[in-house]
Amino acid sequence: MVYIPLTRRFTKMFVILPLLLCALSILPRINGFVPIRFGRPVRPLRKEINKPVEYRLPQEAVDVIRKINGFYGLVGPDVNITEAKTLYELFTGNGYIQGVFLEKGSVQYVRHVIRTDKMVYEENCGKLPTNVEAIPMLEWMDKRDVLPSPMNLANTAMMYMNRSLYALFERDVPILMDLDFANKTVRTVGRTKMEGIAHFSAHSVYRHESKTVETIDYDVCSSEVKYAVLNESMEIINHTTIKTNYLPIIHDFVSHEDTVVFTDSPLIAWPKYLFQGKVPVIFNPFLPTRFYVMNKHDFSYRIFETDKSMYIFHYADMIETPSTIIIYASVYRNLNLSGLDLQGCYSRITIDKLSEKVSIETSNHFKYANLDFPIKWGDKVILRNVNRRGATQFVVCRGLELVSIIDFKDRFICGEPVLVNVEGGDYLLCFLYDSEFNGYFTIVDLANFEKQITIPLDTKVGIGFHSIFVPYDRNDTIVQCKIMT
Repeated sequence: MVYIPLTRRFTKMFVILPLLLCALSILPRINGFVPIRFGRPVRPLRKEINKPVEYRLPQEAVDVIRKINGFYGLVGPDVNITEAKTLYELFTGNGYIQGVFLEKGSVQYVRHVIRTDKMVYEENCGKLPTNVEAIPMLEWMDKRDVLPSPMNLANTAMMYMNRSLYALFERDVPILMDLDFANKTVRTVGRTKMEGIAHFSAHSVYRHESKTVETIDYDVCSSEVKYAVLNESMEIINHTTIKTNYLPIIHDFVSHEDTVVFTDSPLIAWPKYLFQGKVPVIFNPFLPTRFYVMNKHDFSYRIFETDKSMYIFHYADMIETPSTIIIYASVYRNLNLSGLDLQGCYSRITIDKLSEKVSIETSNHFKYANLDFPIKWGDKVILRNVNRRGATQFVVCRGLELVSIIDFKDRFICGEPVLVNVEGGDYLLCFLYDSEFNGYFTIVDLANFEKQITIPLDTKVGIGFHSIFVPYDRNDTIVQCKIMT
């Protein structure tokens, strides 16, 4: 194994590394990659767990648990949230899944560190550099099977399609997972091979009726966004490419029956940040924002511009008429990838197709709240709220009207919840943790927000981003759960 010391001047080594490739190619490989020593082997912060959870609850609560049969999973970065100082640190942590298998009243908690090529490599050779200036060279070496991609993270979201579970990160291809209901286990299978598209959005949309997937990819070097429709075998059926005005760092897009909308936010390159150890991108609050509205059938598109600067991580809802498009989303008036200060203001964005004007409005209820991670619930939306105590609340709204608040008081929300419908009743499933990071699995009856079933997991839990619920697909399952969309 070749040893390369990891120092502040480390990135200069990449100037001569291509000259060493021939010599390195004769070395035995680790998971198909050249073994270059970057430091001490990496050990996951969180250990693998698979254990039954015992609980004692009133019979009414037990009856609810018995009705919910499936797997609730939350994916996130394997980082210490108390030590992370930037969004970039959170976004580039190796992925792990924590979840519960629910079957006829039994609860099995599992935690699995996703064994990406990067994770396996780092367990042997040390942590790959994540400083931004090194990424292009590392990506170049990944394409030549020298090193795994530093973006091989699988830490953002999951997608279930054709009885297959995928872990997603927007700068990588999907990672196929094995979700075993019989043995109640989750394990990593490997990367999905894709042709014609370099990356797969963490917010890709699977259409069960047509057996297709809609996704986007973006290239910051050429300022281009690719929209693609794929089949269940991950083969491209149709695609188009759109040129943007700014750096297209697009986390989410909204897809309606005939229309796709994405936001071109005023993100521009700032090279001098490279010398300060920061992400070389800034958000310019004095430049306008553009909304691209594309016809899904002929790929024609229109651009609607507002003089307001904004970034959107997640879209909550979209309503389209012949003359208008109404979008509900949390709007960020600033974005600093080298910090953790985020303030999402839940807003209504109205695009007038006739006048080509864009208006943005919010309500006094949401003006000073910090809302995001929207979940659609009928004509309502449920959002996570970060207040002075932390992420302790879900806010329920209808349009810009505040309907209710679900407050967990001294417990904090790990990540995105999920909605399931069982025997005509709607339930919210989520993980919580206390000040010591002790974990809890919680079920909220949405017919009565005060009815909350909380099961201690007797283990520490971590934060996550997005979640999924996969109903049991077995003949012996008595009750089928429906995922609310």
